[in-house]
Amino acid sequence: MDFGSDSVVAGIVRRTSREQVTILGVGRRLLDPVPHLPYALPGGSTLLERSEQAIREAEDVAGEIPQRTIVSLRGELVWGTLETVETTRREPEEPVTEDELAALTDDATARVAPKSRARLRHDGPVGWDAVPLSPVLAESRLDGRRVPSAIGRAGEVLSVALFLGWSPQSLRQTVLDYAEQLDLDVQALYVGAYAAGTGGAILTGGLLEGTIIDVAGSSTEIAIVRRGSVARTRSFALGTAAWTRRVAYHLGCTIDEALRLRRAAAAGSLRGERVRVLRTLAGEDLDMWLAAAEVALTDLSEDSPLPSHVVLTGDTTALPAVRSTLINHQWPATVRFERTISIRVPRNLPSGPVRDLGRSLRVPQDAGLVGLAVQAAAPTGIRLPPAGTTETPAAV
Repeated sequence: MDFGSDSVVAGIVRRTSREQVTILGVGRRLLDPVPHLPYALPGGSTLLERSEQAIREAEDVAGEIPQRTIVSLRGELVWGTLETVETTRREPEEPVTEDELAALTDDATARVAPKSRARLRHDGPVGWDAVPLSPVLAESRLDGRRVPSAIGRAGEVLSVALFLGWSPQSLRQTVLDYAEQLDLDVQALYVGAYAAGTGGAILTGGLLEGTIIDVAGSSTEIAIVRRGSVARTRSFALGTAAWTRRVAYHLGCTIDEALRLRRAAAAGSLRGERVRVLRTLAGEDLDMWLAAAEVALTDLSEDSPLPSHVVLTGDTTALPAVRSTLINHQWPATVRFERTISIRVPRNLPSGPVRDLGRSLRVPQDAGLVGLAVQAAAPTGIRLPPAGTTETPAAV
């Protein structure tokens, strides 16, 4: 489940092998956007009704009813850090088992969680009550060599990189309360920007170094990919929903009609006065969006220049000319890229760890769902801390 403040997307996936997952079906429903909070969700009855519809649509396409659920959370107050832990194995000649990897992940999470929280207190939002989300096993190495999975391989020194997520207590609890009313067994909550970054890397055929920018409804998620794993993330509370609302207001139409109009304008199939109005509004919104993006990218490039290969995902059709605008934009000196940027917008799902059996995936809009699907295929499950606690999550 990908809960947003303007839409909800449900995907049903099956783990078909240790390193591959199949998307069986996808369902989606639009919500009335909530403009006043970066992590707000619509009223209970609306969200529950639309979520139920999205789930049923996904089940109809998949022909199956899933038993477990994982969820991604988006917004500028959902943060995470990448931490690495190394251990020397007692029996290096024996292959790593799932239980051994799970135990190491469990121990590593407990060891690095205080460091992650301290880093967020220094760099993250001020005054928010951070509670843990589910950790992600981002990378495994045996004797210094990166491996797709350490399970079944022998080696002496095993290291794991964990992405630890944090969110406001109110957002975490709200989503869990909604899930309970939907009779969903939520096993994990993930950082939405991490899922979008992972999905963006997969949609480009396995990106090793890149800057993923996922334009969602009420937020934009940015993920920095290093050595094939998401290393850092940032979000800001500005996406396509604001432009959609302004289109609806200026043209006197509904949100649904505004969505259709903006896509028609992006496709070049709209004519007349409406085109001029949409272009004017899009230009104004792009200026605001670029200003917010500059702040986030400045923060991310403070320690080192950003990868110059930029991947645009999400609802990029909502802001016409966003790709050319990014290329031609005169970035301030505070935004540092390694070299002149190049921008790619994925258009299909390449062969790799994720298959789209139901042919209901939308590219590049569903980058976050692709990233979530990868987590569903992870060899070690994640235990979510009990609601209302700040206990560090652990792998099981």
